Amino acid sequence: RWADVVHLHTLPFPHVIAGFLWARWAGKPVVITPLFHIGDPQYEHWIFYQILRRCDRMFVLTDRERRYLIARGVPSERVVVAGCGVDPERYDLKLITRETNGSLVDSTVPMPSGHTVLFVGRKEAHKGLPILLKAFQQLRRRSPGVTLYLVGPRVEWFRQFWRHCPNELKAGVIELDQVPHGLKVQLLHRSDVLVLPSTFESFGIVLLEAWLCGIPVIVPEDSAPAEVASGCGLTFHLDNVDDLTSQLLRLLEDPSLRHILAERGRSRVLEQYTTDHVGAATVRGYWRTLRRPRRILVVSHLYAPESFGGTQVVAEQDSNGLRRKGYQVRVICGRFDK
Repeated sequence: RWADVVHLHTLPFPHVIAGFLWARWAGKPVVITPLFHIGDPQYEHWIFYQILRRCDRMFVLTDRERRYLIARGVPSERVVVAGCGVDPERYDLKLITRETNGSLVDSTVPMPSGHTVLFVGRKEAHKGLPILLKAFQQLRRRSPGVTLYLVGPRVEWFRQFWRHCPNELKAGVIELDQVPHGLKVQLLHRSDVLVLPSTFESFGIVLLEAWLCGIPVIVPEDSAPAEVASGCGLTFHLDNVDDLTSQLLRLLEDPSLRHILAERGRSRVLEQYTTDHVGAATVRGYWRTLRRPRRILVVSHLYAPESFGGTQVVAEQDSNGLRRKGYQVRVICGRFDK
């Protein structure tokens, strides 16, 4: 009852259903940021489409997502392409080092010399880790001193996969669980390239993080990340190990190309994908729903510090952007079962 607008965040979890029903029961306008994974069966449930078609406004991350959902019955006039937003200051290594009194480095994390390839994300089946590992081992035959960091929360699929993964695929790989933000930023700054080989992805906020830290990206072609990285990164044919290996080698052997792509990406972030830009797009969408909303209730699956991946980062960054614009924001979210 406190809220002027209820903002649902992230499919395909049951909090979206509960939040939609609560909002309608209270007679409140309801908007949604679905972070829809095109082609992922978990997102294609009929009840989610019923909610998407009935929300007063929908904020999508890419034009690809907009076209897909309109083709499936979401009224086009309700869809706003807002994108993802990040706060550039959070990726300034000098600033973070000062704030932590220089205590970024975890002495248990190896920091080898030589070229470094980085993956950051929740380690799920759709994240494309098997193809990345195979491409990396082919890369090592051409560039023996290269290192691959796999950074992010481990889910049960990954624990089983890693336990049975042949040792030859683990050579040169440093596997880390979820790390503090400062250490993640340090790893981004010291890496040469970020790879996001996911089968399903709604945006890929880690691309923005990589560009702010000065490194280029490689993503699958014909995907949401490919739309975000157009002109600022390289693409590969999904499931084509040789193609991914070729793109990795191309970047590692060409520091000038790495610099050009990273600078283009950084410029894109500052022009389109800061929290202020996304907050402004969200506010415009709110005003089309309710003339002067001031109190926003965000309903999210998880939320910092109970964070488990990019979707929670998006929810937090969006909320912070709204607060900076003078909005009152409260959050209802789940938490891990301790």
